[in-house]
Amino acid sequence: MRRRILVCSLALAGAALALSGGQDDLRARDAVIARLERVLADARANLGAAQAGGGSLSGLALTIQTGGRTWWSRGDGWLDPHTRLAARPEAAVPAAAAWPALAALSVAKLVERAKLGFDDPLAQHLPEFAGERQSPTVRQVLAHVSGLAPCDGWFDARARAGEPPSRDELLAWIAAEPADFAPGTCARFSSADLVVATALVERVSERNFARFAREELLAAFDGAHAARSAQAADHEAEHLREVGGALEVGGELVSLGRVGECFALEDLALSADDLARLARAAARGAVVSSATWRELSTPYRLVSGASAEPGERGTLALGFDFARLCDTATVGFGGRAAGISLHASYYPEFDVALALVAAGDRASLDLVERRLARVFLDLAEPEVLDLPLAPEERVPYLGGFYIGCNRAVVGEQAERLTLGLPERDPVPLFFQGGHSFVVDGDSEVRVTFELVDARAVRFVLEERGMRTVAVRID
Repeated sequence: MRRRILVCSLALAGAALALSGGQDDLRARDAVIARLERVLADARANLGAAQAGGGSLSGLALTIQTGGRTWWSRGDGWLDPHTRLAARPEAAVPAAAAWPALAALSVAKLVERAKLGFDDPLAQHLPEFAGERQSPTVRQVLAHVSGLAPCDGWFDARARAGEPPSRDELLAWIAAEPADFAPGTCARFSSADLVVATALVERVSERNFARFAREELLAAFDGAHAARSAQAADHEAEHLREVGGALEVGGELVSLGRVGECFALEDLALSADDLARLARAAARGAVVSSATWRELSTPYRLVSGASAEPGERGTLALGFDFARLCDTATVGFGGRAAGISLHASYYPEFDVALALVAAGDRASLDLVERRLARVFLDLAEPEVLDLPLAPEERVPYLGGFYIGCNRAVVGEQAERLTLGLPERDPVPLFFQGGHSFVVDGDSEVRVTFELVDARAVRFVLEERGMRTVAVRID
C-alpha cells in the first residue's frame, strides 16, 4: 500500500508534465498544491492570532523535493526586511540554526577518516578534559549523555558584562564545571555538548569549523553523490524503523543564542533548497558513508543511573531528530537562531525532503512541516478530539514547569489551555481526556500530565517519538 502511495506521489513530481494528454495528472498536481496552500494559510492565521509582535510566517521560503529534484517551492515576504532579502527557496540565510546537525556530521566525517573514534575519551583530543574526573567519550557527547553542564547562562552573563568569552575560555569553563551526572547514565540536552563537538572538529582538523563544514559537508551538494541504489535506500529506511520509538530526553528546547558567535557561524549560509538536500544527503550516505551514518544514528544505551534503567535508550545523534510521522520514519533537524527559524525533514521510504525557512526566531516550523508532509505523502489525518474543560478543571494544570534549564508555562486563553515552551509563543492544547492533550491540534505532539493531590506535578511532552519530561516549579 505504501509503495502505491509513493508511486502516486512521485508520479506527480515529473510525469505530469512529460506525458501527452496528461490533463488528469496536472489537475491532480494542482489539487495537491491547493491543499498545501491551505495548510500554509491556516498556519499563518493561527500564528497571527496567537502572536503580538513575535515571529510569524510573514516571511517564508518552502521547498518540497522528490528524488533530489524540486517538486514544488514557494516564497512569500521577506526573510530579512532590512536587507530586502526576499523569501525564495534559493535565498541563503545564516546557518547558525543548523549548527547541531553540521557539528554531528563533521565529527562523523573525522571518525570516517580515522582522525578520532566515537569511543575515544575527550581527554585524548582535548587536554582541557584531562584530570581526575571521568572524561566523557565522543559518542556520549553526540548522544547528549555526557553530563557536561550547559554553558548558555555563563556565556550570556559574560557577554552582558561586555566580556564575551573566546572559544578556548568557553571550552575551559565547560571542562572545569562539575558534571551534572556521570557520563552515560542520563540523557539530557546540553549546549556544552555542541560546543565540545565543534571544538573537537577544529582541534582535530586544524581548521576553522565554518571552513571545515563548507569544504567537507556542503560540497556534497554538487550532485556527484546524489544517486544511490533503491536497495541501499530501502536498507536505510529499515534502519530508521528499527531505531525509532519513544526516547527519554530532558531538552532545553531553546534557540542557539549567541554561543555560536565563538565559532564564526556567520560565515555559513544555507537556503531552504540546501537544507532539503542536506537532510537527504545525510540519510543516504552522501555526506558520510552509510556505515558511519548508521553508527551516528543508533540510539545510545544508558547504563544504570539515577534516572535510567540498564539498556534504556537515550537520545540520538547531536542535532538530528529520528522520529516518525504516523508510522513513517523521518530524519529531521532545525532550530532558531540569528533571527531565522528553519526546519528540514527527509522521508527515506518515499525519498521526499521538505524544508522551510522563516523570518523570526519563534515560528514552530516543525508543526507546519508535518502538516505539509501529511498532505503531500497522502497520510491519513489522525482524529483529534477537542473536549471541553470547565474553568475549574483547567486550574490543576496551570503554572510553570522546569524543562531542561528553562521554564515552560501552562496558561489559558479563550477558554483553552496553552503551552508556552522556551523561545516559542504559547500554542493551544486540545484536551483528549485522561490528563492528555495534543499540541495545536497535532496528534504527533502530545502532552500528558501527572497529577498528585489534584495538582499537576509534571508533564511528558511526546513529539514524533521523543519524550521530554517537565517538572513543576511554581
